Amino acid sequence: MERFYDQAKNEIRWPSTASELQSPSYGYEWFSACAEALCSDKQQHIVSVTGNDRFQAVAPLCVKKKKGVAWLEIMGVAELHEPGGLIYTNPDALTALCKSILKEGKPTQLGRLPEDDLSVESFQALARKRGLVLNITNSGSPYIEIDCSWEDYFSSLSSRRRQDYRRARRRLADQGEVSVDIHRPDQAQLQPLLEEAFRVEQANWKGRNNSAINCRPELKRFFSAYFSRLSDSGRLIISSLRLDGEMIAVQLLVEHSNRWWILKIGYDERWAKYSPGMQLMFETLSEAFERKLTAFELLGTEESWINIWPHKTHRFITIVYFPYNLNGLGALFVEAASKLLTRLGNIGILRKSS
Repeated sequence: MERFYDQAKNEIRWPSTASELQSPSYGYEWFSACAEALCSDKQQHIVSVTGNDRFQAVAPLCVKKKKGVAWLEIMGVAELHEPGGLIYTNPDALTALCKSILKEGKPTQLGRLPEDDLSVESFQALARKRGLVLNITNSGSPYIEIDCSWEDYFSSLSSRRRQDYRRARRRLADQGEVSVDIHRPDQAQLQPLLEEAFRVEQANWKGRNNSAINCRPELKRFFSAYFSRLSDSGRLIISSLRLDGEMIAVQLLVEHSNRWWILKIGYDERWAKYSPGMQLMFETLSEAFERKLTAFELLGTEESWINIWPHKTHRFITIVYFPYNLNGLGALFVEAASKLLTRLGNIGILRKSS
């Protein structure tokens, strides 16, 4: 078992996954940033199937202690809440990978897996012979399919939304010069732009509840490392709405598989009455349509503001596996006891309030 960077030093090529989702969160850049920012060397636990000087399949796992029990899970999923998965080039390699994971004999949590991906069926079929397998339904990830012109899509929005956008733009223009910048920064431009973007992402409720990138050192390390890698390959896009040159809304995106994927959004709430986030979404989305991309991926989870935009949804599940051994039974007991105590606590709170 090698650490992530030891594998990288061997120059074994990262596979293009056979998964239908083709998310950038399956890429080498993503997991190398996770390894750098979110997982210690001792936690990194990559499982792989290799051949012909390349990975045929890989599970970029980490070991996490939960109530004293060592679990396996996909790097970064718990911290970033984005899709995770087993990366494989063909079904046979996937089967071999699942067998290797199961041989570890540890309780395992795999998520957020696309529910219709072959990895779900393959892991479950093998795991049921060795332990207890549970499926947990996760929230969906919305995306906008680009299969028409921007004019047609824009017309499909409610007349109220179209009017809201035009009114907000006119009102903001009364305050100064409005500009939109959709930019692929190189390394020389990257750091000042990221500092500006992180400041705007914090300048609202995210800053107050300490969920912004600037408020969480581990997230700042991850996104700084990841965006640096994307900048090297020209796939990082920073889209911003500016008033007299000052950034007041931002979107941080990655171009992957002929799609734009939004990783982070933010706006300066001093300008909230002009709906800067909505304005920027119109501008970035129209650019994606003009470029004739396949889709515009919103990532994250479905939230009420997304319902403005006609969209479809990727569905995900998490697989939780308890092997039939002392580790698995101990983990199952701890998890069951924890759930029971939570339920009893909720009942107690309800009784006190009644």
